Amino acid sequence: MTGVWDGDARPAASSSAVADDPPGYHLSKKVRARILDGYYVDVLSLLPSVDHEGVSGVRKRKRKPVHLADRTFANWARGFAEYAGMVAAAYPERGWQLIRHWSYVLLAQSLAGDTAAMAYDEACRKLASERSTWRWDTIYQPVWLIKVGPNIPATSTPEQKKLMGQRASGG
Repeated sequence: MTGVWDGDARPAASSSAVADDPPGYHLSKKVRARILDGYYVDVLSLLPSVDHEGVSGVRKRKRKPVHLADRTFANWARGFAEYAGMVAAAYPERGWQLIRHWSYVLLAQSLAGDTAAMAYDEACRKLASERSTWRWDTIYQPVWLIKVGPNIPATSTPEQKKLMGQRASGG
């Protein structure tokens, strides 16, 4: 594919003072291939490893146990950004769909909390790994009803009511 980095060579430095690595640069070829081939991968496993002092580092290539980052929404967002960036670089037509999916996860988080939002994303990515025609740009209602719906408080806050109203009206 033209314009997609192969992951072996560091990209040319940009005009900024610090050149950022492309999404997934720190991952092995095998992990990158699994993602681009449509297999399910836990997004927390895509984050650079963290040593005992909390300083981020690039994962070593030696066979050591991989310790996932803490299961927080912030870490999920960082991991999903790696995932979406890699997929969008290889398949640009999927980029906007993944951004739309991200917005649905953010909606789930604002309505039902971090755990429900991450569960919704995980279930959708597992289903997508089984279905090559998966569309990321719509809320998948069966998963939403199971993972998000039960976690929405019976008495919604004014902000949640506003979000639900916008979603119902398509805005």
